[in-house]
Amino acid sequence: MTESTSTFETSLSIILEQLEKKEWASPLKGLEQKFRQLPEDETSFGTEIINTLHALHQAIELDASLPLSQLMAIRLAGLTCWTYRFFHVESGRHHYLDPLNTPIPDFQKKITVQQSTSSYPSTDIIKRWARENLR
Repeated sequence: MTESTSTFETSLSIILEQLEKKEWASPLKGLEQKFRQLPEDETSFGTEIINTLHALHQAIELDASLPLSQLMAIRLAGLTCWTYRFFHVESGRHHYLDPLNTPIPDFQKKITVQQSTSSYPSTDIIKRWARENLR
């Protein structure tokens, strides 16, 4: 485990405890492992998600009746990380990896990362995944 991974997991654990959402740790750690492929000087999923969770914590402190899971789904779908495409070329064909459904080991193989202008998967799919996995 690298120092940045350890820092992410510690920060994640603390903020999820404050939000009383410890069960979110596993799906968020899984996404973080996949998004480690992003160029370090570009976007850090770990940093984005921790900042998002802190913003949610501040919002909940102001109004405890806010629907936390719905807010998280909206904010998660808006992160920059979704504009990156992960793929590998096999027999002259591009095979794209879906960060929500492709197993982590597939992201640890030799893949290419390119940025696009739109989210992949689409934001409605990301929101649905979040509503199902981050309750």
